[in-house]
Amino acid sequence: MGQPMVRNCPFGNGNGYGDGRAISIGEVVVKGQRWEMQLKGGGQTPFCRGADGRAVLRSSIREFLASEAMYHLGVDTTRALSLVLSDGGEMAERPWYSSENRERDPDMMIHEPCAITTRVAPSFLREHEMMVEHALFREYPDCLPGAPLPQRVAAMLRQAAKRFSILIAGWLRVGFCQGNFNADNCLVGGRTMDYGPFGWIERYDPLFAKWVGSGNHFAFRNQPEAGLANFMTLAIAMKPVLGPDAPLP
Repeated sequence: MGQPMVRNCPFGNGNGYGDGRAISIGEVVVKGQRWEMQLKGGGQTPFCRGADGRAVLRSSIREFLASEAMYHLGVDTTRALSLVLSDGGEMAERPWYSSENRERDPDMMIHEPCAITTRVAPSFLREHEMMVEHALFREYPDCLPGAPLPQRVAAMLRQAAKRFSILIAGWLRVGFCQGNFNADNCLVGGRTMDYGPFGWIERYDPLFAKWVGSGNHFAFRNQPEAGLANFMTLAIAMKPVLGPDAPLP
């Protein structure tokens, strides 16, 4: 059995990974590029831990617009293919802020219309669901094809380190804060994903953070450190493939 990784878990217990409301529905190959299609907010999945699995229209619009903005700002990202409002006026209850609230935490519940976003990427393979040969096939096919697996994995880790570095540098360049950059929100391919508690800095604040529960460890200036923690999670997971005496890249 695997061990929970608590260093980059927002709750410090290894159980704070995702709300389980995304589900992949298929793949297409267009001009030699493979695209995976994934619904966000389509309902309960085996991984939603008792939640309703839905997304509301407000957050779905934010993800659609933000992912397209990041793409056109030159930052690697998943992209939004479509957004549909749930038929029949289905609503979901979510925490929100009353007009009198001046605190960071929501103080009331409201009902909001549900929506479903279809997002696309070459893959949605996340760090916490690593399958080594599948990751090589989907995200790093040019890493020493035909070589022994340990050599290919070492090459993959070197490329992943570069991709993570370029990604986070892009975030800092455009003033973007992902807000919850744990291993669940870190794609092996090194692209922006999961526009939940994100935001762009309007006035420079190194501790800018959009999620009320994030503390400072996911703040704007600490994203490189969070990225390093995610990379180390990936590297440690690859250690059995590399061999007990292999130095981590």
